[in-house]
Amino acid sequence: MRDGEKLLIVALTVWRIVHGQIWISVSRYLTAKGAKRIVNKSIEFDQVDRERTWDDQVIFYSLGFYLAKLYVLGTNTLPFWRLDGMVLVVLLHVGPVEFIYYWFHRALHHHFLYSRYHSHHHSSIVTEPISDFMNSMGHCNFELIPRSFFSLFPPLKYLLYTPSFHSLHHTQFRTNYALFMPMYDYIYGTNDKSSDSLYETSLEQEEEKPDAIHLTHLTSLDSIYHFRLAFSSLSSHPLSSRCYLILMRPLTIIISFILTSFSSRTFVFERNRFRDLTIHSHLLPKFSSHYKSQQQKESINKMIETAILEADKKDVRVMSLGLLNQACI
Repeated sequence: MRDGEKLLIVALTVWRIVHGQIWISVSRYLTAKGAKRIVNKSIEFDQVDRERTWDDQVIFYSLGFYLAKLYVLGTNTLPFWRLDGMVLVVLLHVGPVEFIYYWFHRALHHHFLYSRYHSHHHSSIVTEPISDFMNSMGHCNFELIPRSFFSLFPPLKYLLYTPSFHSLHHTQFRTNYALFMPMYDYIYGTNDKSSDSLYETSLEQEEEKPDAIHLTHLTSLDSIYHFRLAFSSLSSHPLSSRCYLILMRPLTIIISFILTSFSSRTFVFERNRFRDLTIHSHLLPKFSSHYKSQQQKESINKMIETAILEADKKDVRVMSLGLLNQACI
């Protein structure tokens, strides 16, 4: 295998990781705000603990790319792009792949296979992209496909599923089995009758009004990993013993610079419910060191003032300004 082909396999694997992480971060941010949320429930801590190691698909695809090149393509050069190959992939997906997946998925819901294998996946009622790394859009718990898509091309309803369509599979269990294309659910009568109404309701869902807002700010550079828009496994544990954070330091510096330089206001990063009380955690994108700087004093005061005034307009209480690693996460 040539060096360029090895590099392409590594690049595809890295992109898969980055692509999945983008879906996870955007999903957590938007569902915390509440706009277009599909399932109006919070994620329990045991779900976070259960799903944080579900990265086997990354390893599986890396190995699959390698073996396909080594044993299927052999010594042939792997082209970067072939139109006929893309057309063939689309046809194979619309036909055999979707059809086989539909029936295989239905088989997984038979009590014998469901209890032994598939129930683990369905233990996540409130889905996140991390609930299924292969299928990020379907598990993001917010509706993102606008009505105009289906108005301009109505048959698209049978060719492209929506997050709300797949969400019903996790709440009703025996409907909406499609991988990406709902057409086989409509052909065999397993489409959930409330799919359209849930889609409309989700799109109309307005941003949530919490009972209280907790303002928090960053401490050290590594404290950016304490809010769970990115890695839950880091946000829920102390970072002092994580030696690999030293290797991540260049990435940490880049993210910290972007966060503190281009954010001019606080933003919601987490939603927690305690019985009937809903609390949003808002991040003030400044580090502890910024509070000692006279140059930063005015901008920090402005962000805090703006956050409090906006909360007052909505009749929402502001709890306190605390450190991020002391927040309820």
